[in-house]
Amino acid sequence: MSGGSYVQSTAVNLPAGVYPSEPYGIAVDGAGNLYLTDVSNKRVLKETLSGGAYTGTTVPTTGLNASDGIAVDGNGNIYIADTFNNRVVEETLNGGTYTQSTVAAGLSYPYGVAVDGSGNLYIADTLNNRVLRQNPLGNSQSMVGSGLTYPYGVAVDANGKVYIADSGNHRALKEDFSTAPTLAFAAAGQGSTSTDSPQTVTISNLGNTALVSLPVTYPADFPENQSVVDDCSANTSLATGGTCTLTIDFSPVAAGKSNGTVLLREDVSVAGSSNILVPVSGVELLPQSAAVAPVISPQGGTYSAQQSVRLTDATGGATIYYTTNGSIPTASSTKYTGAISISQTTTINAIAEASGYTASPVASATYAIAFPSAATPVFSPKAGTFSTSQSVTITDATKGAVIYYTANGATPTASSTKYSGAIKVAGTETIQAIAVASGESNSAVASAEYTIQ
Repeated sequence: MSGGSYVQSTAVNLPAGVYPSEPYGIAVDGAGNLYLTDVSNKRVLKETLSGGAYTGTTVPTTGLNASDGIAVDGNGNIYIADTFNNRVVEETLNGGTYTQSTVAAGLSYPYGVAVDGSGNLYIADTLNNRVLRQNPLGNSQSMVGSGLTYPYGVAVDANGKVYIADSGNHRALKEDFSTAPTLAFAAAGQGSTSTDSPQTVTISNLGNTALVSLPVTYPADFPENQSVVDDCSANTSLATGGTCTLTIDFSPVAAGKSNGTVLLREDVSVAGSSNILVPVSGVELLPQSAAVAPVISPQGGTYSAQQSVRLTDATGGATIYYTTNGSIPTASSTKYTGAISISQTTTINAIAEASGYTASPVASATYAIAFPSAATPVFSPKAGTFSTSQSVTITDATKGAVIYYTANGATPTASSTKYSGAIKVAGTETIQAIAVASGESNSAVASAEYTIQ
């Protein structure tokens, strides 16, 4: 091409054979060398470019019959559509020598071939009305395009897009290449399912015959989620244009990073059968260890005085939560910020929470506070029968004790009348009294009955 237009010239005149040369197929490699199929003479010619001129040689082949299409890969291997033998042969180049082998058979008048940079082979299987894509190992084929009628030519570009001469439909098609998606799942713990499960892949049959699948193989960490009605499964038969869905969970069974492939295999008895591979990956969260249980000090027990209880924990950065009502603490319970004052029988339960750890076991301590009792009050005079009214005094041996009393038969409490001086008894009367002192339990009730005759 020069100045925006093409300039035509003769690249090479083919040498005569037994019959006049009939070049049907042509290919060119990265060095500018030409490869041609000469149908009438059942041969393949290579025209090597050097110094602007071509030097022709015949590629040694065996048993070709009306070879049409030809392609060459980056390694110099040649692929030939051996049309009347219903096959594609490869001439493998090794050390300057070609070795012939059949790489695709069971075809019906294949006319066109192409090969991409990854070594995938594309075959216009003309009378089967299809184009096949065959992997480099030759063990997997899939169909490209749909609704074809007598496709004669096929080409592929550097991006994997396939171009088809769909002769019977009077058109040229472009098929954009689409690989199966790679599914990456959110991290999940062993025995749980990731938060982004399930993920789905839709399988569409773009071919011109039903797709019949064998059992789908799911890796252990990526089981099938069976909640979808039209899930792809064993013996799923998809008509042309039909779809089914692979529905996949991530439920790890082993620690660490998980990688795998969900495999849907097409029934190999169907011509052009292939495998569909869906790469999957996820990370199992390592089991978290629990934070260390808090230490409660002093230890639970029976005490005769009010206690100041402290909580500590050996887990770095831990926060302690506690309860004093016997319930199990959570991160919503009271946060420990300082010593807890205990003046009555109480059970403290505590846990530690820390980043990267599960909650600690519950630490528990019960405190029974048994203060010493104040001395029992003493009446003077003592209870008895008297002929005259009496002036009754009440004393107590406990330092700082406050005396409370009743004269109506009721049991005294700290809410009863506070004793402040001698009590005049003029008639028969019963006086009861208690002593209340800080840091001690209330005294026993003292009682005295006075009878005045």
